[in-house]
Amino acid sequence: MLLFLSSQLREAGMAEKWLTIGELSEATGTKAVTIRYFERIGLFPAPPRGKNQYRAYGGKHVRIIKAIVFLKNVGVNKEDLVRIAKDISSGRKDCSIISSVLKIRVEELGGEIDLLVKQRAFICEQLSKCCNSSYDNCRILDAL
Repeated sequence: MLLFLSSQLREAGMAEKWLTIGELSEATGTKAVTIRYFERIGLFPAPPRGKNQYRAYGGKHVRIIKAIVFLKNVGVNKEDLVRIAKDISSGRKDCSIISSVLKIRVEELGGEIDLLVKQRAFICEQLSKCCNSSYDNCRILDAL
């Protein structure tokens, strides 16, 4: 199928090596349904299609999907994902947007870690009051 698709695209003047969605899925470790979802919500531009209407993905799509998956896994919000994906798609060479978004994410994580440390300390303090008796005599609930 890929050879057929590639030959159709070459005839249309597109010389890049093109991938089917299955091949793109394999190359990125991302399920085809997720790739279609990313496309549907605008994280990357719709790929060109051959005469048979199959989507034809290129190296740019591999790079964008890998970036989206990485950024999503580290907790970058959807708005920034869209902004970065569009920036990559535009062919722009400067990747400063990724580093600025990641710096902000590091700061956010610092705040989340601080909050988690405080929550952990509070829980430990409450556990130290626990006498493992009944709810009627629960020192944790009594302290609330």
